[in-house]
Amino acid sequence: MLSGINRLKKRQDVLFVLEKGTQTRGRFFRLKASRTTRIAPPRIAVIVSAKEAKKAVTRNSIKRRTREVVKKCMPALFGYDLLIFPSKNIQDADFFDLVKELTYHANTLKNRNKSY
Repeated sequence: MLSGINRLKKRQDVLFVLEKGTQTRGRFFRLKASRTTRIAPPRIAVIVSAKEAKKAVTRNSIKRRTREVVKKCMPALFGYDLLIFPSKNIQDADFFDLVKELTYHANTLKNRNKSY
């Protein structure tokens, strides 16, 4: 479980990231990210729809696995509010591949913001 300061809790914050955030996608994740103006650790919400995984047990295991990947990549995500939409093939993937892809997405987001 992510600590309280690392969770994106409020509905208005989630909606802001959905509307204004930049998107990147890969094999295992789709990310929506919004750069924060405050100097604080990243805030993250993991969203798995019922369309992606029918059973609640499956959705919860996908969320748990994604949160563990996020913990490993936390320094690379600093300064962002993130919505992470994992795909269902995350269950069969190697943990190292998941960390590698999320780090790649974080670097992509940082490079996009440098160009503006």
